[in-house]
Amino acid sequence: MVVSKEGKQLTISPQEKRVKLFIKTIQEISLSYYHHFHRINRTPDPLAKIVGVQDIWSVHCYAGDYNPLHNHLCDTLQGLSDILYTKVPQPFRRTQLWTVAWSSSLGVRQQQGR
Repeated sequence: MVVSKEGKQLTISPQEKRVKLFIKTIQEISLSYYHHFHRINRTPDPLAKIVGVQDIWSVHCYAGDYNPLHNHLCDTLQGLSDILYTKVPQPFRRTQLWTVAWSSSLGVRQQQGR
């Protein structure tokens, strides 16, 4: 396993005022995604879903670093993982992958599954 020399992963308190607002926004986006998924796939959406954030952290990576080991587990059968880029290195912004990812998700990516 490669260990980061400079980067780190910090736990974020979900009780902090600004974080509460961010979590509320993520919950609204996630619920909207869930309903949209069922609508476009013409599948029943029989249950009222409650969206909750179980973990929130900040990863700080620098040139040559690797993303610290972490998981995307959840307490339910369905789960979404979100990622928000707050600072992206200039060379990465010029890649086609970043252009596609940014334009398709406006900087927020959701991933289904466990």
